[in-house]
Amino acid sequence: MTNYKLYYFNLDARAELIRLLFAYGGIKYEDIRYSFDEWPKVKESGPFPFKQMPVLEVDGKPICQSNAICRHLARVIGIDGKNETEKVLIDMVADSCTYEIVEKAYDHRAPFAEPDENKRVEKGKVFRDAKLEPFLINLDNLYQKIGGKYFVSDEITYADLAYYRMINNVKPLLADLPTPHPKLKDLYARISENEKLKEWEKHKAEAIF
Repeated sequence: MTNYKLYYFNLDARAELIRLLFAYGGIKYEDIRYSFDEWPKVKESGPFPFKQMPVLEVDGKPICQSNAICRHLARVIGIDGKNETEKVLIDMVADSCTYEIVEKAYDHRAPFAEPDENKRVEKGKVFRDAKLEPFLINLDNLYQKIGGKYFVSDEITYADLAYYRMINNVKPLLADLPTPHPKLKDLYARISENEKLKEWEKHKAEAIF
């Protein structure tokens, strides 16, 4: 049996999609979480090739870069696409959700990025109008062109987990969107009904954000 160790902070952030993949795949792993105070002490001596996290150790070999880790796990689980066209469409959707929304949402979500809660609320509104709503319009159009029951096919893939993670990331902003996006809402609801994801959400460790 392969031995997995995931190293990250006690945050969702760049490790949440990795943890979702583990949960969906039913794969056991050690979830090692450091505090910000601990990190300077461990990064020089730990398995961190570029002195950053997340890092996934696979039988003692370190893999860094969150998207590389996610793609590896998607291949292990078998949800990375059945042919080359599906594979590239899945990567496109997953990368878009991650880079265009999740990675750009820290400014209004993370207390260490903006300590003032009122300012975070205002930044969230700006992000919703300037970035999130245009992105969801484009994503909705894309889903209607390439999707099936799920984003790329009639089975859940890595793209669906990345989409699910993105929506969870921005859920507080969705109520005030001017466009309802019913098809995307239905897609999220279908993904949410997966029993393994339900169990993960029910029992996952509480994180700072």
